[in-house]
Amino acid sequence: MQDKTNSLEPSIDNYQIPEESLPTLLPRTAWTSNLAYWRVLLKAKIALDKIEKEAANKGNREQRIWEQGTQKIAL
Repeated sequence: MQDKTNSLEPSIDNYQIPEESLPTLLPRTAWTSNLAYWRVLLKAKIALDKIEKEAANKGNREQRIWEQGTQKIAL
């Protein structure tokens, strides 16, 4: 019987992968967490854009009302 350490065939036990050559992939839980983060961020952006658009529309409406009021006073 041959000793494993004296064998010329590579064994899985002795094979080492250098750390630099391993891909830096995130575990599935990190992907899920990251995806949830981006979903929340996107929903927040959509909500803020909607609020900003409504505020701009309200400002435009108030501006038109004010302009109409000043025109009536000038007449």
